[in-house]
Amino acid sequence: MKITIVLDTEDPRGLSDALKVAELLHTRHNGFGMTKVTFDKIRLIKVLRNFVRAGRQYESDNPDRSMTDLKYVKTFVDLLIDEQNNS
Repeated sequence: MKITIVLDTEDPRGLSDALKVAELLHTRHNGFGMTKVTFDKIRLIKVLRNFVRAGRQYESDNPDRSMTDLKYVKTFVDLLIDEQNNS
C-alpha cells in the first residue's frame, strides 16, 4: 500500500490529524507504535538525576559496563515510558 499525505503548514489542526493518520498506519503495518512522553522542566531534571544515580549504581555493580551502554539506556527509557503510561 502506498499513501501520499499532503501537509499544509498553515493548518495546525491538519498537521496534527496527519500525524495521527501516520501513527495509525505505522502501528497497523509495522507492528510498533510511536511513543510520546512529555515532561515539564522539574520532572525532566528529576528524571536526569535518577538516571545518573541509577547509572552510577549500575557501573559499580558492573565494573566492565558503562551507564552509556545502549542496553542500559534503553532499559532505563523503557521503564520511564512504562511509568509514564501507567500514571
